[in-house]
Amino acid sequence: MSSSLTKLPVNMLVARGRTGGNLKNTGSSVQVAQSDDAEFPVLVSGSVNQLNGTLVLVMSNGEKIEISGLFTANSIVQGPPGPRGFPGNDGRDGTNGRDGEQGATGCQGPPGPRGDTGPEGPRGPQGIQGPPGPKGEPGPRGSDGFVQVFVQGTDPSAVGGSTCKPGALWIKP
Repeated sequence: MSSSLTKLPVNMLVARGRTGGNLKNTGSSVQVAQSDDAEFPVLVSGSVNQLNGTLVLVMSNGEKIEISGLFTANSIVQGPPGPRGFPGNDGRDGTNGRDGEQGATGCQGPPGPRGDTGPEGPRGPQGIQGPPGPKGEPGPRGSDGFVQVFVQGTDPSAVGGSTCKPGALWIKP
């Protein structure tokens, strides 16, 4: 038999009597008592009987409240086994052999330091060419150009301080 003690919200209780007082337990019902009629007992002591599962509370007005149906030591069953624990530390090293007998196997030592990096392997073949990328945006428009035409007997680019631009035409008469 399992029972539990539940604290109820006060608005769930229905009581007889006048409004505006304090709730009082009469043993068979809950009634409203005026403040001057109400006694407010306080807890003086309490004890638990673990053999029969009873809680006894003694109040300041001499009233004893007994709550039965609590768990006893015999009513609590053993639960399932828990998870496996963490492994323990390694044991001590074994002793040396005597009279030609081999001793017990010792513990494995810590791992050694990491070795040096090996030489670089041969270079592999070049991979296949990937697909062409997307076409880029056109550049800014250049300034309007013109073609320089030189009609003269001397080379226009040979003159010092010449303003001859690439693509100019030289017509030698």
